[in-house]
Amino acid sequence: MGTFDGVHRGHQAVLAEVTRRARAGKLASVLVTFEPHPLAVVNPAAAPKLLTLAAEKEALVQAQGIDRFVLMRSRRRWRSSIGSVRRTAVR
Repeated sequence: MGTFDGVHRGHQAVLAEVTRRARAGKLASVLVTFEPHPLAVVNPAAAPKLLTLAAEKEALVQAQGIDRFVLMRSRRRWRSSIGSVRRTAVR
């Protein structure tokens, strides 16, 4: 799960490992990403400029062997829950 803007060597290594583990377990490999970038909703001034559009991102990810590409829409209503999710994840 992440924004995966572009697929650099680090992403490629992560995706290769996800694919390897999924195949070893006879499971589908899945990548979950967001559009727009979550910071564009939470803090637009801090949002990075994106390198790829959603369709390009999907093609790049699937070219790495990922079976399923899930694109979640970032929503303004998430804004109030992001802090609690972050605090929970850190604990």
